[in-house]
Amino acid sequence: MFNFRAWFLVTVLSIAGTLPADASAFNAAQSEEIGKIASEYLVAHPEVLLEALKKLEQVQAEVQVENVKKAGDHYRTDAQTPSVGSSKAPHYIVEFFDYYCGYCKYMEPMMQRLSKEHGEQVQVIYVNLPVISKASAKAASVGQAIFDLDKERYFDFHRIMMSEEIDGNDLDNLKAVTQRVGLDWDKVLNEMKSKTPQEKLTSDLQLSHELGISGTPYFIIDGKEYRGAVQNYDSLLALVGADQKK
Repeated sequence: MFNFRAWFLVTVLSIAGTLPADASAFNAAQSEEIGKIASEYLVAHPEVLLEALKKLEQVQAEVQVENVKKAGDHYRTDAQTPSVGSSKAPHYIVEFFDYYCGYCKYMEPMMQRLSKEHGEQVQVIYVNLPVISKASAKAASVGQAIFDLDKERYFDFHRIMMSEEIDGNDLDNLKAVTQRVGLDWDKVLNEMKSKTPQEKLTSDLQLSHELGISGTPYFIIDGKEYRGAVQNYDSLLALVGADQKK
């Protein structure tokens, strides 16, 4: 966890040129004294605050870049996360989506086309992030349970949910979609009772919080983040670096 207070004090004193030789060994009394020194220095030199804030922004940006890359690496090989294509493909795209996100539905035909036309070049990974409504959470739980039971039927479920208006507030509607893709609803309910799907979704929500994801869709493309929907298919191809001639 990033300790802002400790970082800030050390940064200010470094700029001031008064940082003790061993800044890592402060006890409580020393930390208190350092805080006083920093406060007095800032009163006398307020411009230092701006410099410290600029350094903070740089540190946070560097941490974000590293966290995004780690998340991308994680999802490339996570057995519980739906994906199409090989984890050894030269490119990959992770989409954080919600079944009730209009922009995600807009993106879905592009994502399917990307897998179909450039599957050898690009691994496409789907992370369900139910942030819009209670229906989102219900549909996500059912979807993850289906994936745990039958990966092929999951993608049939996913395509229906992304192309049709299914009211997930009523479990009977999700039951009907489950039966349409050829799965026993009781098996899906039992899988949800195991809490495994919910634990996976909770883990993804926690990771999304750490990445500062505020809405869907959100993409990690070859280790870099992209927020929001992509305008068109050619723009998507350019982002993932796929060969448009294929």
